[in-house]
Amino acid sequence: MNWNTTEIFLYLFQNNLIINEAYRCGKARVGCVVCPFATPWDDMIVSRQYADTMQPFNERICEWAKQSGVKDIPDYVKERKWKRKITGKTNQPRPNVEFVIGQNSFQAIVSRANLSLYDWLPALGDFTLKQSPTFDIGELHYKGAVVPFRIEYGTTKNNFTLSINQAVESSLVNLLQRVLNKAAYCIHCEVCEVDCPTGALQILPNIKINRSLCIHCHKCLTTHDLGCIARDCVRMIEDTNKKAFAKVKGYKTFGLPEDWLREYIADPESFWKDHAETPPKVESFKAWLIDAEMLEPKSKQPTAFGRYVMDIFIDQEELAWQLIWINLSYNSFIVDWFVSNISTSVAFTAKSIKEGILAQEVPAAAPTIANAAQALVNLFKHNSMLGEELGNFTEADKKQFKRVSNDEIHEKAVAYALYRFAEKQETRTLRLSSLKEVDDGHTPFKLFNMTETGLKRALQTLNSQSNRVLVAELSMGLDHITLRDDLTSFSLLTSN
Repeated sequence: MNWNTTEIFLYLFQNNLIINEAYRCGKARVGCVVCPFATPWDDMIVSRQYADTMQPFNERICEWAKQSGVKDIPDYVKERKWKRKITGKTNQPRPNVEFVIGQNSFQAIVSRANLSLYDWLPALGDFTLKQSPTFDIGELHYKGAVVPFRIEYGTTKNNFTLSINQAVESSLVNLLQRVLNKAAYCIHCEVCEVDCPTGALQILPNIKINRSLCIHCHKCLTTHDLGCIARDCVRMIEDTNKKAFAKVKGYKTFGLPEDWLREYIADPESFWKDHAETPPKVESFKAWLIDAEMLEPKSKQPTAFGRYVMDIFIDQEELAWQLIWINLSYNSFIVDWFVSNISTSVAFTAKSIKEGILAQEVPAAAPTIANAAQALVNLFKHNSMLGEELGNFTEADKKQFKRVSNDEIHEKAVAYALYRFAEKQETRTLRLSSLKEVDDGHTPFKLFNMTETGLKRALQTLNSQSNRVLVAELSMGLDHITLRDDLTSFSLLTSN
């Protein structure tokens, strides 16, 4: 489990073990012969080496293209243009779960659930139940506590609201969310069955949990990000759609000038008057501030986050810039793309960034993408705090730049990044090992290119604080990070 790819291949060669011949042809990974996420390199190898295997798939694609009215079908197949629609039938109604979590309450509103909640609830723990046609009343037994709950049904049993009217421990909240996701989204894919260490879980033909064998280890609930791989796939579809239709802002090729932000923070009202003579650059600056969540889009007044940055800027400027970078990664298309796709091993220029985005077929005009890429490079050139100091912009040679590892990140920025990431994932518990593996650009590993040693050190510092915002269990083989249920990503900034 701890070996890298090179070590695995060395072991295979040393012991003369069988490997898939596709690796010898140059494929970096072997899976489906036709894949919407495959790279052009991978497509080239498949076309040359496995043309016969691909033929039935190409014929089916041609049939669908003809039915859809595609004009140049040979080009459509050759250029793999069918990849543009990779998110499935998004117009079909899907299950949905909404959580409303308060200090003294927990509520889940479930629509179009695929299964009954009681198919998966035994995996969480023991419970008692009294049922009626329109509502159920029950009690969960968790860590020695008894937690009463009530379920109100809608027009069908697939639509219901689960309510708990008392304070709920954060770990139970997390498990309940995962159970509800499973009940709503489960499609009997059988992936969870492999995770059960005792054989208590049976997926087909129906979900069945043998209570005499189940030890409530919760592995069937915690292996996947949101508890259910089908739910996680829907999240990826939703995220892809948001990115696909996001406005690729060009910021008119202007970056976020370091000196302008200092001037703005010193005197916000005078700033706009003093720079009125350069409207294009001012509008770009406003766009950056809005994406940094420092400025209200309509009123152009500072947000609560903006006021917080102003308060700490003089004494903690590095922290302020790190927090701004985190927010930009969530709201600025070009920053999000950069942290998700550019690692320390990738040299880059404005042109290579533009080409990388165009290769992903983002629905935006090439000049707009080029402007966004140039704006990002200009941001790094004219803002040493977000560029060189943060490790985003080091000269690789005369024409190219690279990112470098950076472990000098303020622990509060690390906590803020983790809380924002956890809120996006709808969870309160994280694993260090999982953070390293995910492709999402919003983990400290991707945002700041932190090393595992550096992130561990920051987590240990946070864990040792008197008013700690998280619990990090990182010794004796553990890698659990538990966030406080009473804090949000913003409220933790002022918690101590």
